[in-house]
Parts: sequence; C-alpha cells; structure tokens
Amino acid sequence: MKWNRKESGGSKRSGRCAALELARRGPIVPLRLLLPRIVPVARGCGGHRSTIERLGDEQGSATVVATVTGEIVRGHATRLVGGRSALVSMPGEPRRGADASNGYERAAAEYMQRREHASIGVALVRDWARSLPSGASLLDLGCGHGVPISEMLMEEGLAVHGVDASPTLTAAFRERFPHASVACEAVEDSRFFDRTFDAIIAVGLIFLLPAAAQRDLILRVGRALEPQGRFLFTAPTQSCTWVDVLTGHPSVSLGSAAYERALRHAGLTYLGEYWDEGENHYYEAQKR
Repeated sequence: MKWNRKESGGSKRSGRCAALELARRGPIVPLRLLLPRIVPVARGCGGHRSTIERLGDEQGSATVVATVTGEIVRGHATRLVGGRSALVSMPGEPRRGADASNGYERAAAEYMQRREHASIGVALVRDWARSLPSGASLLDLGCGHGVPISEMLMEEGLAVHGVDASPTLTAAFRERFPHASVACEAVEDSRFFDRTFDAIIAVGLIFLLPAAAQRDLILRVGRALEPQGRFLFTAPTQSCTWVDVLTGHPSVSLGSAAYERALRHAGLTYLGEYWDEGENHYYEAQKR
C-alpha cells in the first residue's frame, strides 16, 4: 500500500507502509480516543446533546461529557462502545498531586491487564521503527511494563531504554526484559536526558503532564536527540482537557498548532502526523 506523509512546507515523501496513512488536517478531527463531533452528555447531566465546534485555546477550555470504553493506551480510550464516562472539562491548567505516575501506580494492575494483548497502534509504530537505523538507541518515555510498544521495538532490533514513574510497572518491565535498561523516574526529571538517543517515543504520555511541563519535556527531547534523531509522540489535534478513563486524573492536549510551535522551539522539524486504527493521533519530528 502506498502512503504519503504530510510534511511541513507542503512537500510529500512517499514509500511503502502498511499502517501509516496521510494525515487529514482540519479544525476538528473525530478522534475516538477523545470525542466524536456529537457527544452525548452522561446521565445525570441534563440529558442534552452538544455539538463540538471548538475545543478551547492552548490551555484547554472545553466542557463536554463523553461515554467511552475500549482498549486503554495510557490515557486514551479507543473504540467508543459505551459504558464508561469521561468528563472533558477543567478549564485552564489541571492540578497535579504528589503522584509522579499520574495515577498509574494505583492503576498498574488494571493497566497491565488491559495492555497485555493490546494491538492498536503497534503496526504503525513498528513501521516507524523500521525506518530508523539498524540498532538505533531509543528512549521510550512512559514505557509502562513494556507491553506492547517496548517489546515490539526490541523485536525490531532497537536498543531500548525505558522510563516510567510507576514502581510497579518498571518492576514488571525489569522482570520481563532483564537485559533492557529501565528507570523508575518521572520523565520530567529522568537521568536518561543526560545522554543522547537516535530516537525517542512517547505513546500516551505527554498529555498526562501540565501544559508547561509538556513544553519543557519537548525541549529536553530536542536536546537529547542526536542530529537527525526522530521523535514520535501521541496527542490529540484538538486543544482540550479531559479525565483519564483509567486513573481519573486530568489530561490536557495543547493542540496541533501549539505542539508544532513547541517542536520548532526545541530545534525539531515537524515531519508529519498519522492516525492508527484506533484513531489515536501521532506527531513525528526530527532534529535539525
């Protein structure tokens, strides 16, 4: 299957890929990890329906309630089949507690159970990994217990280093992959950023952080990448806030325009964006 990646400057690069698709840009993209265009308000909230035309500014100001369930991808809920409610609200900067894992230490057992046989996004990330140099060093931010993303990256011959703030998840990572390098640290303070990597990936992580911490992390990614190093991360195209369906903690997306500015500020060139089969949204950038 032929694919085109939308790139900055309007140019396109072609190749063969079974998973990556051309990113369709627009003011609202119906990402199932967040919301469809028409979102039913949860029971007890008045029973009316509201149409999402705009989802707020860079700090996030939307207030909508969605019913979401499905495969959990660290803060994402895919395949809207009803059952679990997630409030999209909290105007402004979400408040954070002392839990560096953003609730994933408490939810570690359920998270590992849900992710053990997960497949959404794996094919897309695998194709991305195969475009990297053989044996490339890679930092997996928010690696969890390593399944399925870190595991697949190792299968592709990459030298994977993982970091996660959950002691339970990192202990499970070490037990499963005893020869891999993993650290139990908050990504904002990780010592892995004292060295450089050929690639860095963050699936289902960045939007768990406050807006300022997201921008700071992107800056650190820029400094930690080797020249021509690649960065792939997930976040919605919309600027909005919502509640993580697994932890109940707030999440915030800066939106496409803000992420592209943050990438440029970090010395990274925006390469393109993609959706996986669960309609989770990916950004790709490269160090200049």
